[in-house]
Amino acid sequence: MAEEKHSSIRRALEKNIRDGRYFERIPPVRALAREFGVSLQTMTKALRPLKQSGLLLPGPGGTRIAPTIPYRFPTGVVMLVVPSQPDCPLEQDPLLTTLRGEMARDGITPVLVVVSDLEIYRRKLFWEARQCDGYIFLYQSFYRALRHFAFDGLPCLVGNRLDSDAGVHWVDFDWKKNLFDLVRLLLERGFRKIAYLTRQLGLAAHFHYETWQDVCESYALFNYTPDKSDFMSTPEARLERFTASPNGCPEALLFHNLPLCLIQAALAAPVWRDVTVVQANHCIGSPGEHRRILVYQQNRYDLLAKEMWKIFKSIADGSAGPPRGHLLKGVPVTIAPFPRDGNDEERL
Repeated sequence: MAEEKHSSIRRALEKNIRDGRYFERIPPVRALAREFGVSLQTMTKALRPLKQSGLLLPGPGGTRIAPTIPYRFPTGVVMLVVPSQPDCPLEQDPLLTTLRGEMARDGITPVLVVVSDLEIYRRKLFWEARQCDGYIFLYQSFYRALRHFAFDGLPCLVGNRLDSDAGVHWVDFDWKKNLFDLVRLLLERGFRKIAYLTRQLGLAAHFHYETWQDVCESYALFNYTPDKSDFMSTPEARLERFTASPNGCPEALLFHNLPLCLIQAALAAPVWRDVTVVQANHCIGSPGEHRRILVYQQNRYDLLAKEMWKIFKSIADGSAGPPRGHLLKGVPVTIAPFPRDGNDEERL
């Protein structure tokens, strides 16, 4: 806790310095300790990295602010970073659209940065210039940045699930609970053989593997993907293994973030003539009149965007606490046939 305390104080002090709260010198250590309600030892630890970085210059008469570091006044601009290949066009992305709307209501201008490769993360001067009031990384855009630099001094939020020790605040759906709820709805519909099919995973493979093992154990399901390596192989290879399973083909294929062409191929293949495809609504596209498609609704990206902006503002005003994960709660999972005429949707 002490480590987290002096680190948060350091960030607050740097923000105060760059925002021009102090002129030429910072207050004495005792005065700062009283202001932040901490001991002299904690305040000394908080000041040490600021001195080591050259932002503060100790000397006779007190600790001076380095004259070469300009004060950073709020710009009213927040940078949104997205991957170059999102799941849908950026102008149609519900998360991005809602987030922009929330920012506009607060008078904040978003600057969109589309990351096509790692090169931008190597441009440290670009990030150190800090020409914005903070960063929001969407989808998979943050993972590659982790190894290149740390985001100190400005609010940073990630719209992905990350490890708890990533050192940043992140927001995501409660995927584990949602998956449990979805399987329960399928069991209530009479499905007993259910397979989970994701795209080929890298960093997220462990999370999906562990979650699906828990689902199968809790509901006493036959596990079509018992090994972690299954989640690192291609979905086409896993489909082949499903057909050769001693348990027979699944009755329901639960798709997660897979392209429309793969869904269509699964429906068209003779071996899958009795299978029902279950797919998230935001990835379904327009597959036509497929009675064997069920759509599940759990991805309320509008609600996720609003939660992200609320947490970002709490990071900016210092009330968010130490970096951690924030799971979106209270979003019910529903399931329905794919609507063919817009009027036959049947929620459970």
